[in-house]
Amino acid sequence: MAKRRWLWLSLAMAILGLACYFFSFISKDSIKKQTESNLHAIEKKAEVYLDSIYKHLHSSSKVSFVNYLSSNYQKIYSEDGIACFIYENDSLQYWTDNRVAVENYMLNVCLEKRLVKLKNGYYEVIRHPKNVYSSFQLYALVLIKNNFPYEN
Repeated sequence: MAKRRWLWLSLAMAILGLACYFFSFISKDSIKKQTESNLHAIEKKAEVYLDSIYKHLHSSSKVSFVNYLSSNYQKIYSEDGIACFIYENDSLQYWTDNRVAVENYMLNVCLEKRLVKLKNGYYEVIRHPKNVYSSFQLYALVLIKNNFPYEN
């Protein structure tokens, strides 16, 4: 009788263990939703950064604007994966980080797309809504995935 009880108890424990094992997997939908919500939060940050840069760009001198960029946006790429670029009349004038491989000619080549592949990664391009009305074009590149040219 004691053997049967132990047999049923161990069978119940095995079934419970298997159920916990199979239900502990994270579904693809939950991963997708979490990734999308993280990306949307970073997109919102990028839009706020671009708005702030736009306001300071049009209300301050070049020296104070450069000081503003260097003091407030020095770590946004390492912390948030966001790099901002300011073009004036199709020429790159200001940038917040030099780790993103954007060249001067890339404004017309790839920054008009929503997703770009550069030398060091895949980026989502966020454009400031007032780019059309200004001689300055403001872009934020949000890092999606690093793409290193060399592998160990």
